[in-house]
Amino acid sequence: MSAKKDENEKENSAASRILFENLYNVNPENVPWGYDTPDADIIPFIDKLDVPPKARVLDAGCGNGKNSVYLREKGFEVYGFDISARAIAFAHGKIPTGDFVVADARSLPYADEAFDVIVDVGLLHSIPPDAWASYKKEAFRILKSKGYYFLRAFHRPLNYPPDKPILYENTDQTGRSYFERDLNKEQFPIWGFNIPQIRDFFKEFKIRVERYSNLGGGDRLYVVMSKEGKRREGEPWYKRVL
Repeated sequence: MSAKKDENEKENSAASRILFENLYNVNPENVPWGYDTPDADIIPFIDKLDVPPKARVLDAGCGNGKNSVYLREKGFEVYGFDISARAIAFAHGKIPTGDFVVADARSLPYADEAFDVIVDVGLLHSIPPDAWASYKKEAFRILKSKGYYFLRAFHRPLNYPPDKPILYENTDQTGRSYFERDLNKEQFPIWGFNIPQIRDFFKEFKIRVERYSNLGGGDRLYVVMSKEGKRREGEPWYKRVL
């Protein structure tokens, strides 16, 4: 990485950290993803997961730890990271003995092939486009050779500009902005993805992508990827987890 690019990534990381901390500081109980129940999207995936009961699972962008609690109850050895120190404090509050760290998705403090499963519910779509490749490289560096990566992200229509956010979270917790004329420096952008884009971006991995409508508004993508090198005879790999 060039010195200039490295400097830019550090600046972008610092800016993201400040925005997320600001969001939590206004009212930590009222962040958009601050509820206590696990995200419903991970439940069918985890329930059918073909990994050992004591598998090492990473909750990527763990927030307040709600999904980590669910994953631990399922018997997994759970780890989590988030860019917000305040979020990590809340995660520790839910699981005092949990292995949670403050970290940026672009540079993760884990060893190669450390995890059987990575659960990403809303992290990728909150990372700026110039950092997507770094995050992907890190995620699949720390994923075991027969591991699974689960992703849930916002859907972006095919005719929507790929480099334009689909919405902005307001750090004053007044809701979301969908129009550029409403923007200010205290908002952070959320990007969306469509199926062809996701398939192309993760083309080196076996992948299954589905689009569904969310009752709360807006379509989502449900993605499962396998890092294993070979298929088992007679059965598509995703039949073992979906």
